[in-house]
Amino acid sequence: MGNSVVEMSLNRILDERQDQYGDAKENFRKIGIMWGVILDLPYSLSEYQVAQMMIALNCNAFQLIPTTKILG
Repeated sequence: MGNSVVEMSLNRILDERQDQYGDAKENFRKIGIMWGVILDLPYSLSEYQVAQMMIALNCNAFQLIPTTKILG
């Protein structure tokens, strides 16, 4: 059997994201370098650390959305 609807949806989202922003790993590597400089660290943040921080930012933003907008 072929890909599930979830897998096909995820692949479509990832393809669209790459078309807009380029390779995620390379993008996160560059962000890690910039954040390392901004934070005055002697090293860059890893791609994994950047992803964790992006998740935290999105979680915080999601908390700010009124429940009425989420539930429609």
